[in-house]
Amino acid sequence: MEPTADDLDGYDDATVYEDGTVVRVSVRRTDNDAYPSGWKYTFHYGALTAGPETLDDGTIRRYLENLRFSTTRRNGSAVSRR
Repeated sequence: MEPTADDLDGYDDATVYEDGTVVRVSVRRTDNDAYPSGWKYTFHYGALTAGPETLDDGTIRRYLENLRFSTTRRNGSAVSRR
């Protein structure tokens, strides 16, 4: 059985894995024009402790629906893509 729109509205989950990896997903309905799909959703993949493969806040990858923006750290420099 697939989740309904009502099931997804307000969904917010964060999972911390044994290796210190953190995955957070949130989904919300919105009528804001910045979100043409009618949904605001985010994905964050990171680490509890910042390291050489992360940004200063521990981010490895982040996705924000309205900006289509992800951030990774490669070869010691932050890379942003749209």
